[in-house]
Amino acid sequence: MESLTFAFLGLDQLVEFEKNRGSAKNQCTDNGSMNALKAVHRQLIDPLGRLKNWRKKDPCTSLWTGLFCTNTTYDGYYHVKELRLLNMNLSGTLAPELGQFKNMTILNFMWNNISGSIPKEIGSMTSLKLLLLSGNEISGPLPDELGNLSKLTKFQLDINRISGPIPKSFAYMPNVQHFHMNNNSISGQIPPELSNLPSLVHFLLDNNNLSGYLPPELSMMKSLKILDLSSNQLSGSIPTNKLSDNITTIDLSKNKLDGPIPESFTGFPKLQRLSLENNSLNGTIPSTFWRNIFLSTETKLSVNLQHNLFSNLSGSLYPPSNVTIISSMVTTQATCIKPLRVSSSIVDPPQNSLDHHAWKSLGHHAWQVTRPPCMEVTRPTCLASHSATMLGRPLDQHAWKVTWSPCMESTRPPCLVGDSTTMHGNHSANMLSKSLNHHAW
Repeated sequence: MESLTFAFLGLDQLVEFEKNRGSAKNQCTDNGSMNALKAVHRQLIDPLGRLKNWRKKDPCTSLWTGLFCTNTTYDGYYHVKELRLLNMNLSGTLAPELGQFKNMTILNFMWNNISGSIPKEIGSMTSLKLLLLSGNEISGPLPDELGNLSKLTKFQLDINRISGPIPKSFAYMPNVQHFHMNNNSISGQIPPELSNLPSLVHFLLDNNNLSGYLPPELSMMKSLKILDLSSNQLSGSIPTNKLSDNITTIDLSKNKLDGPIPESFTGFPKLQRLSLENNSLNGTIPSTFWRNIFLSTETKLSVNLQHNLFSNLSGSLYPPSNVTIISSMVTTQATCIKPLRVSSSIVDPPQNSLDHHAWKSLGHHAWQVTRPPCMEVTRPTCLASHSATMLGRPLDQHAWKVTWSPCMESTRPPCLVGDSTTMHGNHSANMLSKSLNHHAW
C-alpha cells in the first residue's frame, strides 16, 4: 500500500513526505493546522471555558471542541475539515491565520460576540462551502477577496455591524444559494453583477443602508425564491423585468420606491407574500395578484400595499378565500375594509327606522366597515366599488363610518359588492334581529 502511495507523489512531495514521516507517528495533525489553530485560539476570549481542551497536544486526535478533521490526503496527517464554534459566548476577533485552512469546508462562528473586521485571508479558504458568521459584532467593510470562494453555498453574515458597499467580486460565487447579509449597515448600490449568481435561492439584504435603484438584472436569478430588500433607502421604480417563477416571497417594503406596480408583479405561480408597503408607489393597484397561482388549502397569499399613493383599483377585487390583500384603500379576506373611495353623490340621511345619529362623517371619500370580536362571519365583508349605494341610496360626498355594535347576532354581515354597490339584507334597522341604536354606527 505504501509503494502505491509513492507512485502518485511527485519528487517534491515525496521528499516532504519522507521528511515528516517520523513525526507523523507522534503528531497526527499537520503542523500548519496546529499553528493556525493556536493563533485562532489566542485571539478568542472564552469566558465559559468552552475551549479548555484546546490546550491538549494534538487537535484532531484529542478531539478539540468544535473541530472536525480528515486524513484523506496523501501526507499521512489529519487536516482540519470543519470548525464549528457557534453559540459559545466567545468574543475577540477572527485571526488572519484562518486563511491557512485550505481544506476546510465549514467555518461557523454564529451567535457569539466576535468583533473586529473579516480578515481578507478568509478569501484563501478555497474549499469553503459554508461561511457562517451571523449574530456577532463584526464590523468594517466586506473584503473583495471573499469573492474567491467559488465553492461557497451558504454566505451568512447577517445581524452584525458590517458597513460599506457589496463588492462586485461577490458575483464570482457560482454555487452560492443563501446570501444572508440582512441587519447590518451595508450601503451603496446593489451591484447588478450579482445577477450572475445562477444558484441563488435566498437573497436577504433587508435592514441595511442600501441606496440607488433596483437592478432589473435581478430577473436573471432563475432559482430565486426569497427576495427581501426591505428597510433600505432604495429609490426609483420597480423594474418591469419579471422575477423567477420560483419566487415565494418578495419584500420591498419601507424604501423610497415610486411609480406604478408593474404588470410583471402579478402571476407568480408560487408566490406567498408580496410586501410593498411604506413606499411612494402610485397609479392603479392590479387586482390579479393571484392570477396563475396554484393555491392549495394550506397555501396562503398575503399582499400588503399599505401607506403608498395609489389612486384606485383595476378591475374587480374578489380574491380566493386564502388570499389577503391589505391596503390603505381596501382590505379583503379580513373582517374590515378601510377606506375605499366611493362616489361623491349627495344624499340625506335615511328617514326610516334608522336613527339619524347613525350617520357620522369620516371625511371626504372615506368608508369603513369594522366587525367586533364576537360577530361570527362566514363570508368576508366585500367592498369593491367606486360607486357605492346604501339601502338603495348613493353615499354622501362625506361618506360614512359603519361599526356593528357588540355581540350582534349574525353569521353573515351585509356584503357590499359590484360596480354599483348596494347593501344586501333587510332594509331596516332591525335586519339582524336587533335594532341598531345610534351608538352602533
